[in-house]
Amino acid sequence: MEAKKKSWTSALFAYAEGEKSRLLLSVVLSVLSVMLGLVPFYCMYRLICLMAAGTATAALAVKWCLLALAAYAAKVVLFGLSTGTSHAMAYTILEGLRLRLADRFLHAPLGNVENHTIGEIKTMMVDKIETLEPPLAHMIPEGGHVVLPVVSIIALLCVDWRLALANKGVITAPEAALAVMLSISMVGSLAKLEVFSENMRQVKFTVEGLEEFLEMPELSEPAERAEISHTDVALRDAHFSYTGEEKDKVLHGIDPTLPEGSFTALIGPSGGGKSTVAKLIARFWDVTSGAITIGGVNVKDMPLSQQAISALTRGKAIITIAHRLATVQNADQILVVDDGRIAHHGTHDQLVKQEGLYRRFTAIRQLAEGWRIAAE
Repeated sequence: MEAKKKSWTSALFAYAEGEKSRLLLSVVLSVLSVMLGLVPFYCMYRLICLMAAGTATAALAVKWCLLALAAYAAKVVLFGLSTGTSHAMAYTILEGLRLRLADRFLHAPLGNVENHTIGEIKTMMVDKIETLEPPLAHMIPEGGHVVLPVVSIIALLCVDWRLALANKGVITAPEAALAVMLSISMVGSLAKLEVFSENMRQVKFTVEGLEEFLEMPELSEPAERAEISHTDVALRDAHFSYTGEEKDKVLHGIDPTLPEGSFTALIGPSGGGKSTVAKLIARFWDVTSGAITIGGVNVKDMPLSQQAISALTRGKAIITIAHRLATVQNADQILVVDDGRIAHHGTHDQLVKQEGLYRRFTAIRQLAEGWRIAAE
């Protein structure tokens, strides 16, 4: 059964897996900052109460003003700490994402990587991941504003329940002033929440695109080097489908061997499977079933770096996809690939004596090479 696709929100939180402590700290600092931002309004409310009652004094006025100033200063400091913490978290997450993406490209089948242009890879690695920084760095401090309307309503309930419920009745002038001040503060908070939601839409598109890259299949790779005594390349009952579905199979149980130091030419009609054979030997993908061996060792049991080194060592087997007669005539062996099967194999001299695809190929090529543009 196909695994359920991860939602973009769960993917985003998964990116921050190692940053939970800083994430929590940033949230706490942000919420505290927002709550402290309400203290100056309360201080002004108490000062208005004193003035309305005729009991205000210079000392009391200074007291409430200093308290409001201290609360505002603490609000600014905590907001700065929250923003700094979230920025540090964001840059760590971006670094981790780029390293994960680079690692996935190193271990994904080359055929899958080839499906993406250099421009697409660069855009994702550099530009799109970078667009995650502003939302990640700012959404937590700005997101703390979501608690402001809630705390404001609770504060109004504590003063007079009719203020919070917008109920009709008689309220005092100080209560009315407090209600107006808190209402004004909520307008700015709700505006920031709108920006926050827009950032989330941007994050959604980026995360969904990033997940397509991070969910590319990964080629298995053992930790230890395999011991090989020669570099013969052999395909054993190799089947392959690009999608894994039987109906999309492009190779049907082929068994060619490329001896060490030999030169093998692949020929055949377009779409017959020549390029697929060559790319499977280079391990652009793994075969769907069967095996490919180098020196008798399954390529799945060889580190990718070892395969690359083996391909450059002495006595290497050479394989070419040929379209010209001159290229294949001196090949040690010719594999005629048609409809995902090896239709014929042998040397040029052997195959031209057999009725079949290769004989027709040579006849057509000889005819084509004999064409000349007549002079007037």
